[in-house]
Amino acid sequence: MFSEDEKNGPDSQLEKWKGVMWGFHDSVDPQNDALVRKSLKVICEAILERSLAGKPELEDLVQRASDGPESNNWSAYSLKCIKTLWEEETEVSKAIVVTLDSDFNF
Repeated sequence: MFSEDEKNGPDSQLEKWKGVMWGFHDSVDPQNDALVRKSLKVICEAILERSLAGKPELEDLVQRASDGPESNNWSAYSLKCIKTLWEEETEVSKAIVVTLDSDFNF
């Protein structure tokens, strides 16, 4: 009913994890790898959804800070930095989802 790892308890799983961290093993176990990949994909997809939903508002803020009556160089610069970080976060998330979908072994 229980796997060997479950019978040995959390200490066994911790030792496997330490072995991975020290480079002695490639993974804790296939089930753990699948769960990590699934969790990572959920996180990346949430980032992508947030990005798509918020992009128009962020672009509007950048535009208003740059050209509007309350134009302020510091505000415009700060918002452009945030926009750049957001775009980079989006691109990294897209790349991770593509990698996960291709079953690339990492």
